[in-house]
Formats: sequence, C-alpha cells, structure tokens
Amino acid sequence: MPAERGPTGWSLQSLLDRWRQGNRALLAQWLSPRHAGLAGAMFLGIREDLQPEDYRAFFETGTVHILVVSGLNVGILAMTLMALARLPWVSRGVLLAGVAALCVLYALVTDAQPPVVRATVMVLVGCGARWLGRPALSFNTLAAAALVALAINPADLFRVGPQLSFLAVAALVWRKERGALAEPPDPLQLLVERSRPWPRRALDVAMKRGRMALVESAVVWIAVSPLLVAKFHLLSASSILIGPAVAAPVALGMASGFVLLATGAWLPPIAVLSAATCDGCLWLVELAVEWGRRIPAGHVWLPGPSGWWLAGFYAGLAMWAAVALRRPGRAPLRWGVGLFSVWLCVGLAASWHARRAEAPGLRCTNLAVGHGTAVVLELPDGRTLLYDAGRLGGPLAASNAVESYLWSRGITHLDAVILSHADADHYNALPALAAEFSIGVAYVSPVMFDTMNAGLETLRRSLAARRVRVEEVWASQRLDAGANTTIEIVHPPRRGLLLASDNANSIVLAVEHAGRRILLTGDLESPGLEAVLAEESWDCDVLVAPHHGSVHSAPEKVAAWCRPESTIISGADRDQHEAVDAAYAAYGAVWHTAREGAVQALLSRDGVRIRSWRRALEAGARDL
Repeated sequence: MPAERGPTGWSLQSLLDRWRQGNRALLAQWLSPRHAGLAGAMFLGIREDLQPEDYRAFFETGTVHILVVSGLNVGILAMTLMALARLPWVSRGVLLAGVAALCVLYALVTDAQPPVVRATVMVLVGCGARWLGRPALSFNTLAAAALVALAINPADLFRVGPQLSFLAVAALVWRKERGALAEPPDPLQLLVERSRPWPRRALDVAMKRGRMALVESAVVWIAVSPLLVAKFHLLSASSILIGPAVAAPVALGMASGFVLLATGAWLPPIAVLSAATCDGCLWLVELAVEWGRRIPAGHVWLPGPSGWWLAGFYAGLAMWAAVALRRPGRAPLRWGVGLFSVWLCVGLAASWHARRAEAPGLRCTNLAVGHGTAVVLELPDGRTLLYDAGRLGGPLAASNAVESYLWSRGITHLDAVILSHADADHYNALPALAAEFSIGVAYVSPVMFDTMNAGLETLRRSLAARRVRVEEVWASQRLDAGANTTIEIVHPPRRGLLLASDNANSIVLAVEHAGRRILLTGDLESPGLEAVLAEESWDCDVLVAPHHGSVHSAPEKVAAWCRPESTIISGADRDQHEAVDAAYAAYGAVWHTAREGAVQALLSRDGVRIRSWRRALEAGARDL
C-alpha cells in the first residue's frame, strides 16, 4: 500500500492565521503593553489579551463596537488607502483596484464577519461607482451588502451583531439622505461667514461638525437602543456623547495602526512614528471611555421589552423614516416622538397587566447552574431575595442564568443577598451580578471572611465598590419579609462553630408563607448538620437538599427530621445519586436541576405548586 500522505502544512486558513499571529506579535513589539491588547482586538479581532474590566467599560459606554473587527475598520482602512490618491504618480484605476483587493483580503483575514462583509461590499460598490464616474446610491448599496451577507450565511439575519450593524448604518444613511433634502444655505450668510477672521471660521466649522456628529450619534442611538435593551438589557445614553468624542482618535489610531502593521517589519523609522501615534490615540480613547463610564446615569440596566413590542417599534420606525424622507420638516419629528410615547405606554401597560395577572404567593426558584446554588425568592410584597449565586468553575454560566431569570421577571433590584458560606460555588457569580443589579444588603455568616482568599477578596471589593452593606446573621434572627411571611435563620450560632469547616457553618434559612414552608440548607455538613438535627423537627413542604444532594450529608436523617413533601437538589449530572433520591423520595417528590432545569415552588393559600422549566417545555411541545 502506498504510504498515507500527511498534511501539506499550509492552506489558505493556516496562512491567514499565521499572518494574524504575526501582526499580533508586531503590535506587542511596538505598542505599550496596556494598548497592545486593545489594538489586537480593534485591528485583528483577537480579544484574549484584553482585560475583562476594560471590555466592560467599552460595553457600558456603548462603544464596544470599537473592540471588534467591524465595518468601521474596513471604512478607515479604505479611507487610509484613498489618501494615496493625492500622490501624483498613483493612477485612479490602480488605486481603486488596490483598495478593493486589500479590503477583501482584510475581510478574509478577520473571518469575514457580517459587519465586515457589509462594509467590504459597500467599499467595492463605491470603488466601482467612482471608477465609472457614477454616484453610489446609499440605500441600494446597503441592500446589496445585506443580500451578500445573507447569501453567505442566512442565519445571520437572526444574530444581534449583524442586526445592530445594519441598523446603525441604515440610520446614518437615512440621516445623510434627509440632510440632502434640506434647503441650501443663504448665499449672503455664506458671504458673511467667509469674511470673518480665520480663527472664528475654524471655530464655526468645528462647532458645526460637532453638532452634526451629535445629531448622527443620537439618530444611531435611537435606532439601536431598543434592540440593545432587548438583547443586553443595557441603555447607554452616554454613548451619544462618547461616540463623537472618540471618533477622531479612533480614526487616527486605526489609520496609524494599519500603517504600523504594514511597515513594522521592514521600515522601523515609520513604524516608530506610527506606534507613537497609535499609542497616543488609544490613550485618548480609553480616557474618554472612562470619563463616559462615570457620567451619572450614563448607563442603566433594564429588563428588555417583549418581542411583539420590539417588532412593532421597528415596523413603525421604518414607516416613519420613509415618511420623513418624503416630507422634510419638523412635523414628522413631532409625530415620531408622539407615536413612540404612545407605543412605550402600551408596552409598560402590558407588562404591568401581565404581572398583576400572576397567581399571588411566594416564589422560590432554584436555577440550574450546574454544581452550585442560586435561589431567587420573590416575596408577596414585591421584594426579591437571592440565596447564593455561584457554580463550580467559571462563574459566567451562573451569572448568566441568574441575570436571564431576573430580567425575564422584570427585576432590577435585589433587596437582599444571602450568602450561605465561603465556598466559591455559592458566591462567585455575585460580582458580575452586582455590576448590573442594585443590591440593598448582603447577609453573610459570622465566619464568612475569617479565612481570606482571592475569590473572597474579589467579592468583598465588588460589594464595596457598589456600596452594598454587608451584615452578619446568625441563628434565631429574622429577616424582614412583610405580612404573612417569615424568614428565620436556623444556623449557624452567633460566633459560628469553632474549628468547623465553612460548610458546617452554612446559613440555613427557614421560609414560611401562608402556612407553607421552605428550608434552604446551603452545604450543611457535620458538625453543623448534627447541630441542626438536634433541634426540634421542622416539617417543611419544600427542602433544598444540603450540599447538592451529597451522600455525605445524611439524606436519611435530614429527610426524617423535616419530612419534605418535595425535595429540590441543585447540582450537576455528577451530583445524582440513587441512594439520595430514594431517601428523599420516601417522603415526597424529588426534583433535580440537572434533570429538570430550573425548579420553581409557588407557595400560596391554595397550597404548594412546583414546576420545572424542562417539563413545562415538554408540555408545551406536546400542546403544539
């Protein structure tokens, strides 16, 4: 048999990857360490070297598009290359062909994401129109770019990134078309302006362009904000100011960065100047973003609107935009504001009615976060408590699960957070949650911060940064829960159990409403477990099993002590044990988040109703 041929060692994708990594090394060589990661994200789409807090700052100020390879990059690359048109020895045809070729190459190197494809198609159409001496119709060009992007991947129609990209560009094109309908300036006024001293003329031009930039930024903000709130729950008004403020440094920084990538390996003198320019521009961008982040109420986190409201908004916006182009003047603007106000009131009224129509009672929702715990308590008086928030490993999945549930319920404020003990899988999602939701108070056990580590230090810093009050709680204390509801701390004692583990000092919470009871036990284990079981038995309707249903947390004894009619186990697949299920099943139903997804218990005067997301989805599928 002939020997099998190994890989050839090269392909188009491998060549592009090598080119990308080579440019990454060039940026690290020439730029400061702080700005090399930022430049890698901006020019090459490599975000591994970017600090999470830096990314969050751009996200909160509505400038995160700067950190992704988007149509902005392609546009600045094209404008940088077009600057060569001023050179006398460069012919127009060669220049346009070179711009088109390099933009296509750049799109391939950056994985041809839809915003890049959109901008590349628009550049190609623009180059062709310029070569033919004909104007490129903006909306037609945008439509052609959309068709090409959809032909490459139709699924992009349903992705938020392409939607935001095309919305923003459509808003800018609309603004340009509407500006073209304005009446021409008065010749006499132009003559007066030209007769002024040059400093005054320069100031007038700067102010005029500044106003235009603010108007364009506001138009884009209006177009994309509802979609941003629906998908990311963020409304960033500061982006209206930050966008124009960073436009010049971003453009100059990207242009000098492209020059650096082109000359860094073989023209050091030019590379030094380009690197210094790029570093300075990126410093200005970071300065503006940090300033924008500190603007009071510059960004707020909100529950997203319903799908029907969002669809109605964009349908109405499209019709209004078409009318406004046909009828220039102030009347369409007044009508637009009025119609939007009415539609906003409709959405708020529908949301209020949906909440009022819900069954009354206390909701206890155990979210599926893998090996970890996150329990949301929604009290009848409207207050919300969170018992633990974390999972084993990275906290992102846990924070996403909690965020998604809270946003779906329209919750923006947590009245209290109870952290059962100092294991990371019970608290490591809280720093991310504290950045998006206001928190009234955090209750911890008396020994929570006795032994510090990096995770606990991060937790304490994040709570301090958000000015969250931290209070210790212990057995026999009660938390304010409103009428007909009590929340009592069952464990640990005032000074904790000496020489015992964090698990043994877990906060055990007894919740009672309308005569129905829930017991939350954290990771309770010996000797804390024996201390609780030594107390008078406490029959409960719902038990959240200790230590993720561990066989080492005496499930038989716990079940006999509290006789739960339903037991919820919060854990991963590996936390499923037949012996544990059997111990609790002797007294009632057993629900496991690894099997059921999130599990919710509704306590009311009519009894206890338990449902799981997975069973609800299966029932819905059968109904279909």
